[in-house]
Amino acid sequence: MKIRRVIFLSVNQSFFDSFLDLLKSENIENYFVLRDGIKETLIEEKFGHNHIIPYKKEQYIQLDLQDYLNDSFDEAIIMCRDVNVDLSWFSKFIFIVASKAKRIFLCDISGRKKELNYYSILYLKIKLYCKSLYQKKIKFYAQKVSYKTFSFIAFSLASLILLILSPILRLYGYLIIKVLKRSFKVCIAKRVISNQPYLLSKGLKELGINAFSVELCEHVFLYDKCDYRMFISKRIPFLRFFLLLSIFTYCFIKSDVFIFSVNGECFFVSPLFQDWELSLLFQKIELILYKIAGKKVIFQMRDCSVYNRDMALQLKNRNRCKHCSPEIEKYFCRNIYYREVTKTAIKFASKIIYSTADLKAYVPGNSDWLPNAIEIKESSYHNNNDNGKLKIIHSSTNVYAKGTGLVCRVIEKLKFKYKIDFEILNGRSQKEVFNIIENADIVVGQFTVGAYGNFEIEAMMMKKPVVGYINPEYIPNIYDESIPIVNVDENNIEESLYEKIEQLILNQNLREKIGSKGYEYVNKIHDYRIVSKKLLSIINNLYER
Repeated sequence: MKIRRVIFLSVNQSFFDSFLDLLKSENIENYFVLRDGIKETLIEEKFGHNHIIPYKKEQYIQLDLQDYLNDSFDEAIIMCRDVNVDLSWFSKFIFIVASKAKRIFLCDISGRKKELNYYSILYLKIKLYCKSLYQKKIKFYAQKVSYKTFSFIAFSLASLILLILSPILRLYGYLIIKVLKRSFKVCIAKRVISNQPYLLSKGLKELGINAFSVELCEHVFLYDKCDYRMFISKRIPFLRFFLLLSIFTYCFIKSDVFIFSVNGECFFVSPLFQDWELSLLFQKIELILYKIAGKKVIFQMRDCSVYNRDMALQLKNRNRCKHCSPEIEKYFCRNIYYREVTKTAIKFASKIIYSTADLKAYVPGNSDWLPNAIEIKESSYHNNNDNGKLKIIHSSTNVYAKGTGLVCRVIEKLKFKYKIDFEILNGRSQKEVFNIIENADIVVGQFTVGAYGNFEIEAMMMKKPVVGYINPEYIPNIYDESIPIVNVDENNIEESLYEKIEQLILNQNLREKIGSKGYEYVNKIHDYRIVSKKLLSIINNLYER
């Protein structure tokens, strides 16, 4: 009979010696030692390297006994401290051995034996399955249900209180704003995109308006300015929801106007609240409460959330949808909850504003373009061509929407003729981006949207020439005719981009001239004080209806 002996070792020195004595007395040569990483040198010294299987009990997945147990055998003896040991911690090993051996015995140093028959192993499998089911499924769903119940009850109670207070708040707001002609209070929340909430609140304050910005989600670009900042941890969901509810209640009572800086995301919408079905319900209740209390709600639409994909694909001009990645299409266009959030926001909003001209076709007709705001800094163009190379930069937060592949192809062609230092910016903090732009000679923007974003605005503010694609339909309907971005021909973008960049490489005076015009344009259109005045005009119009 062929017997394969597999031994589990204890860290206790006495067990090593006892196992060795047993091996010698029984004259056993066919055995394996499974070590768990403890006293590795001592184990190799006692048993020899050839008999050791690398193994860590915390990481069962690393154990691959198939390489060691190639043959089937009649009997396997597993030696351990006690035959009544809990088998759960090395259960996967037992299941693998059971697939090779007809009989399995547990044996301790004293010589006691205990057979693991078919029913013992089946019981172990059922026990582990039930334990896994409890931990992964039942426990998870129990926590989820309790969290949902807690959230629903807490939000319902808070909503009921606010509902009772709403007529009082509505009357109070009417008396203060309409009768006494005092300033309204503005809350700008909740995600910081291009530092917009802080800049708009700062501009409104300078105009005599009581405004404050609230940030509840940390942005990848690490914008460091906000009036109130609270990043709510996902690890403690109950505390997270309670804090969110407290912030919402405080802002609801204190403010008359709410401006939400990202699409349809009010306080109780992802990513701050993870359950979509409940989130949509809470969003509707939240927006109804604003309506009853006489609050004005403005949503600022950005990026793909308001795009109608079918409509966009039929347009002649270049747009996001024609050059979209499958991942982004799946996340935005095919995500019914995300679309529902935007749809609900548009339905309940007092006003919709949009940040880039390409969104005009997809938002309600009475929507307004609110330019991205920026805090102007004194700047002057300086030639950075100290090492004989011109530095060209391109921002690529989305390689498909920005046309990054096209830019890279053009730059590679230009490198054959000119000395170029090319850098793609992605995932950098705002401070790092400013430093890189300052040391650049030419800035390359985006080529699929037909509009420009905050990266191009920052470059123009620093008097850098910007090359990009602006849809001619947006001038002068949305964008000012003085826009100084070097526009490429949409019918032949790659060749046109090559020519435009080459002109700028060869002509420093042209770079300086376009850079100066860009600075003037940003001062005229995107200065946060100018943008805040436009925002204040939009809010005033809401109260004059």
